[in-house]
Amino acid sequence: MNHLVMFMVSMFAAIIESLSPTLHILGQGEAPIVLGVVIYYALTRERHMVVKAAITAGIFYDALCYKVPPGFSAIAYVCIGLLVNQYRDKIFGNHWLTHIFLGVVSSLAMTIMMYIMLLSRGNEIGIAGMLIKSMGVMLMSLAVIPVVFKVVERIDYKLGNVELREI
Repeated sequence: MNHLVMFMVSMFAAIIESLSPTLHILGQGEAPIVLGVVIYYALTRERHMVVKAAITAGIFYDALCYKVPPGFSAIAYVCIGLLVNQYRDKIFGNHWLTHIFLGVVSSLAMTIMMYIMLLSRGNEIGIAGMLIKSMGVMLMSLAVIPVVFKVVERIDYKLGNVELREI
């Protein structure tokens, strides 16, 4: 059941993120909904499940996003997911401040990794545009990541995959 829930949550998160509007003032960055799903699995599951969730989320996102070549998002999500998963025992994983902090840092890391990968492919992207987009995505992650975490946690709880832990 865990794999089916992960598959469906990743798919719907990618669909919602690809259909959500972007704001010009925030550098045309999307709300990091898929990143929230990856962070959720990185904080609540074992390493092998994190890799599966990150690859699945990356494949769905790349399939629906025309801006990024296939595979780039999956690589970035796997790196972020594994890094968060490595330190999950040392942080308060079920606290909303942790979700906000990880969301801001992870969205910055995601934007920088995507910028570097697109530069290596020969795309000419200005550093000013990347900085504006990273600031916009970081601002959106303040609100989006904790909400995504709680929604996915409730879905897992309702289907009997996890028990709710309150702090």
